[in-house]
Amino acid sequence: MFYDAVKNEELNKFLDKFPEYKPENDTNDLNWSALERQIQSWYRMPDDPRQVGELLIKAHRDIVKIPSDRGAVEVKKQQLKVASSGSTGTQRSSPQKPVNPRLSQLLRTHMQGWSEEEISKLEQKLPE
Repeated sequence: MFYDAVKNEELNKFLDKFPEYKPENDTNDLNWSALERQIQSWYRMPDDPRQVGELLIKAHRDIVKIPSDRGAVEVKKQQLKVASSGSTGTQRSSPQKPVNPRLSQLLRTHMQGWSEEEISKLEQKLPE
């Protein structure tokens, strides 16, 4: 009983520090799912419930550090979506540069496993 109370307190502190994991900011549970996968894959729950907050922060840092991980990409997408929302909660649209289709196809051929968003970002950085 005591363990769960302290664990929930640590979880609430974590959510206050990293609001992108809150249900209202993570509507598809992308961030939370990635965090849970990281914890289940690499960590075990500590015996001391006061260390749960440290565990959550460590798992969060691991997710943010690994951009090639699909979960981390989804987390970054969600973070960008939340961060780009204005005070009204609507997302701003950014102007899109025209993309050279031949270059785009060439990139797609050699970049298997990359998301469309990652390829688009690379295309935008290339000189025309």
